[in-house]
Amino acid sequence: MTNTKNKIALLSVTALSTIAIGMNTTIVKADELSTPNIYQKKLDNLKDKAKELNQKISDIETNKNSLENDIKNLPSEEVKEKLKQIEKDKKTITPVEIEKSKVSLKEISKEDDIKATNELKALLLEDQKSDLTDIEKKNKKSEEIKSLDSQIEEVKKQLKENEDEQAKANKSLEEAKEAESKNIQESNTRITTASNHSVVHVGYDPVGDARSHVPVKIVDNKYPWGQCTWGAKEMAPWAGTYWGNGGDWSESAKREGYKVGKTPVVGALIVWSGIYYGYGHVAVVTAVESETKIQVMESNYGTDGNGGPIGNYRGWFNPYDSGGEISYIYPPADYHA
Repeated sequence: MTNTKNKIALLSVTALSTIAIGMNTTIVKADELSTPNIYQKKLDNLKDKAKELNQKISDIETNKNSLENDIKNLPSEEVKEKLKQIEKDKKTITPVEIEKSKVSLKEISKEDDIKATNELKALLLEDQKSDLTDIEKKNKKSEEIKSLDSQIEEVKKQLKENEDEQAKANKSLEEAKEAESKNIQESNTRITTASNHSVVHVGYDPVGDARSHVPVKIVDNKYPWGQCTWGAKEMAPWAGTYWGNGGDWSESAKREGYKVGKTPVVGALIVWSGIYYGYGHVAVVTAVESETKIQVMESNYGTDGNGGPIGNYRGWFNPYDSGGEISYIYPPADYHA
């Protein structure tokens, strides 16, 4: 009997060492999907947006410069004054004005006088029409430049908001990294605590009666990170990949030939069915003193269903205090951690 107890204790320590190693691996995998990466992705998106805004400002500035060059080639304000005078005098052009144009009225007949007058009027009107068109173009381009200036100010405002968001994202990223680092340290502390309480006092030999006579199948963990099913699969890789919610695991295991019982054993999976809104819960037994005093490693405990890393969150506790129906799934006989 003493040899059996020593053998059980040795196996429990080995199991916990394996769990600790598995926990370190778990931390790395958790980091791949952790909050810091969410903030890093947000920060990268903000930087890409900032590049787009800067390019937009550059494009608007180029367009503005082009319009300003066009305006330089248009008539000046002097032309505008000239046009006003033409508009005022266009109906009162006389032979005197023709004379100023170096046309001698004395050398032409009255009919020629009228003809020359009309021709001069026509020429002046054409000049006026051309100058007015240039003024309209200048005014239109000036309005377009004003509009572009407004656009530039708006984009600069968006760019400033983007910079503020980047600063916030950087701060959140640093805080998330710090929290994650602290969480890893706490998880490692929980593993050490579980290892210090690894003595098992139970009437079943883990390599004897409390073993399932099924082939060992190790499949990648497909459960959502942080859920209790994910944590159980990480620590007990022999568990099924499609066993459903935590409360469904015992029935799913039975269908695949696993042995399910009511006695706690180190290395077994403990299943609570009928709790947590029907989803149930599952964990891995790491230490046993009696059927009402055990320790477990688990994830998504005390998180309101939001998920969390693996840890020993309860120390020694009575599993029946959690309510629901309790059962244990025993590992395959040929499985060696």
